[in-house]
Amino acid sequence: LPGKLMHKRIDEMQSECRSLERLYMDGAIAVHSKILRDLDAATTNRVEKELYLQNATKRGTARSIDHIWEDAWWDDALAIYFIHGLPPERHQLCSRVQAELENYSQSMAGMEFIAKDSEMKHRAFPTFHDVGGLQAGLTLRLTEMVSTIGAGADAACIKKLQGLSDHPSDVEALENSHCGKCHEDWNQTGPECRHCKLETELLKHEPNSMILCILQAIGKFLKDNRQSSKVAAACGEANILERVDKFLDVIKAVEKEWQVAKKVWRIHSDLLNDIDEVNQCKRSMRLLREGEDVNMFTEDELNAVVFPADVAARYMDHNAKQAMALAQLRRHNNTLRYLKNQTKEGKEEGQEEEGSNQCIMCLYQMKAERSVLMCGHSFHQDCLESLMRRHSFPAVITCPLRCTIRTKKENIMIASERRKDDGSKGKRAVKGSWGTKVTQIIGDLMDVSDLNEKSVVFSQWEDMLEVVEHALLANNVGHVRVKSMKKIGDAIKRFRSAACSVLLLNVKNGAEGLTLVEATHVFMVEPLLNSGLDSQAINRIHRIGQTSKTYINRYLIQDTIEMKIDKMRIDRQEDAQLEDSISATNRKHFDVSGGGIDGGFSKKEVQDLLKHTMTE
Repeated sequence: LPGKLMHKRIDEMQSECRSLERLYMDGAIAVHSKILRDLDAATTNRVEKELYLQNATKRGTARSIDHIWEDAWWDDALAIYFIHGLPPERHQLCSRVQAELENYSQSMAGMEFIAKDSEMKHRAFPTFHDVGGLQAGLTLRLTEMVSTIGAGADAACIKKLQGLSDHPSDVEALENSHCGKCHEDWNQTGPECRHCKLETELLKHEPNSMILCILQAIGKFLKDNRQSSKVAAACGEANILERVDKFLDVIKAVEKEWQVAKKVWRIHSDLLNDIDEVNQCKRSMRLLREGEDVNMFTEDELNAVVFPADVAARYMDHNAKQAMALAQLRRHNNTLRYLKNQTKEGKEEGQEEEGSNQCIMCLYQMKAERSVLMCGHSFHQDCLESLMRRHSFPAVITCPLRCTIRTKKENIMIASERRKDDGSKGKRAVKGSWGTKVTQIIGDLMDVSDLNEKSVVFSQWEDMLEVVEHALLANNVGHVRVKSMKKIGDAIKRFRSAACSVLLLNVKNGAEGLTLVEATHVFMVEPLLNSGLDSQAINRIHRIGQTSKTYINRYLIQDTIEMKIDKMRIDRQEDAQLEDSISATNRKHFDVSGGGIDGGFSKKEVQDLLKHTMTE
């Protein structure tokens, strides 16, 4: 009978194990299936755009093409300008391309971290002084690009990604778990897995940004500039303008497909890691068998073996860990029960007695938001920060009411009395309590990062940037913060890499002299009185060389003084050029200093601010 009971229990445990594994993997598999559908849609769109280009090329040249680079509308256009163009027209075309190349070089400055197999894409374009030189340099670079990649290799790479299964084979999972490249952090030394090789192949097909910059400059020149009669007639006969439009549509589709392809690779890598993690969890511990030689075990196998002499010690160690976890669970349950009782008492009383909603430290009434310790007592955020600065161990806080429960800094909660629909509740789940504004910013940054787009966060206060940095770390968002002008070059290099999506900048350090066209989203944490500095910060992203739509996000707390300050910024806005606006603001006399880099306030502005505060 005991044997039957044991086998029954083993069967139950195995069934529970399979159920837990299925629940754990279902989410990863669903994400994998969705991204493969997205890649199929992106590929279908690219093929459709290529068909439109083929038809436009056939109408203009009577040629059939198999690949977009065979269209060569740029060769036809440059030849037309070389033969029929007037000297001023040829000079303007070359000047336009040279200006775009200069902007591109500035945006790529200092990127020494580029891999060797990508150097060809980013090295300087050959110098040219006329249309013939431009055509020769462009032909040379395109020939190198096509010969390096190989005809049709990009489509073959996409096909391999589309063939990735959401149920990888055991061989693929085992190969990946021992890969010395993607599992280097786990001390694996095996050969490079097929998934890492696929990444190398995928990176080869990244669109060449320099060539695209030149072709976009030529296409824009053809569409924007008025042409002489001979040039216009020749371009019309070759159907140049339509071919330009269709080609640029294909390029956008290719870039979109490549971005989705990168996401497919990353999600499949996550799926393989999940499978490896499940396999590690399923690997049970066992006693060392008689006669086994531990020197023949790998490190992973050795970790799963328990020596007979260590059984008692391991048993006590696991018992102690279990007791600590249960004690922590009880503490959290007590805190939850206390908070629920506080909420229940407040509802039963209907209205709190006078003084019961006061901060114990300053005796002022509580605001819409308050900081709550693990013991359940709440205080103004400013009061709690002041207490932490005076504490000898600021990482652990003791309640001023002498509660026995101590609170770690990261466990402080933020309670808000604002309505859920007043904008203080973000749509995105954010780990940690960072206050209304910062929590909303982090959620928005995570949404932008999911779109494979980059963001720049501006603030004039280092303390605020530090809070945002901690919140980004807690939510695993790739970011870099410029703390010193001496290291700004290294920070910009990291920001331009694929692993980083957020750049944190102090306005006084990063608002001048930088070109950050890789970013498409600007986040202004607080309003700036100096409209010139505000515009200058935004123009780091929204400037010549930016080919994507730019989004400006401003964060203001409703019914606070921030609304008034932002209104002053708008009132100070002038129609002059940016440099003139900044110099004029710096020359302006202020009666009161603002404390930041905004310059200050006039007497009337101070009166308006005080009037607003008194009204509140």
